Amino acid sequence: MSLDGRLDSLRSLEANWNGYGEEPITEAALHAAGSLHFSPLSHGGIQVELHVGGRSVEIEIDPKGQIISSCLNIEHGPAPEPEAFT
Repeated sequence: MSLDGRLDSLRSLEANWNGYGEEPITEAALHAAGSLHFSPLSHGGIQVELHVGGRSVEIEIDPKGQIISSCLNIEHGPAPEPEAFT
C-alpha cells in the first residue's frame, strides 16, 4: 500500500477506533506524516526524513532493510551524531 493509501486508512478511523476512547487522527498529524521525504543512499539504502515545526527526524535504512542510525534535531541546532542500532 502506498503512503497516501496508508494515510487515507488512518484518516478513516473514527473516535473510539480501538474501543478505548481514542480520538480520531487529526488532519494536522496526517499532514505532518505526509511530508516524509525519502532519499537514496550511495550504498543502496534509504534515508527517511521528517521536518515539522523546527524539529527533524532522520532514519537511515541499510540495503538489508535494517535501521542503522537515527538522528533527532530540535530547533534546527547542530544534529547529534547518529546512533547505530545493533
